[in-house]
Amino acid sequence: MHELTQWHNDVLGQRAVEALTKHNFSAYYFADRKEAVDQIMQLIPPGATVGLGGSRTGMELGLWELLAGRGHEIFNHNQEGLTPEERVEKRYKSLPATYS
Repeated sequence: MHELTQWHNDVLGQRAVEALTKHNFSAYYFADRKEAVDQIMQLIPPGATVGLGGSRTGMELGLWELLAGRGHEIFNHNQEGLTPEERVEKRYKSLPATYS
């Protein structure tokens, strides 16, 4: 990535973190995918359940496969092959998930 583009992304990322933190959100900015994945994997403790709300970022980072591989129960209502009833059931199960 071009140096100026990276600097611009870093500045915007930090501003977003500041704005979210100001409104009582926990927020992080990472310059690359590996840092983001490592932090997310550290934040989610063993045994936690994870509800998938259709996060494009989560899919692109491969988080769902990594978490499932670590033994987490994943509630993915977008999983292929589910009946409409199964999709609704997954959505309800994701509501009380430890992380969603």
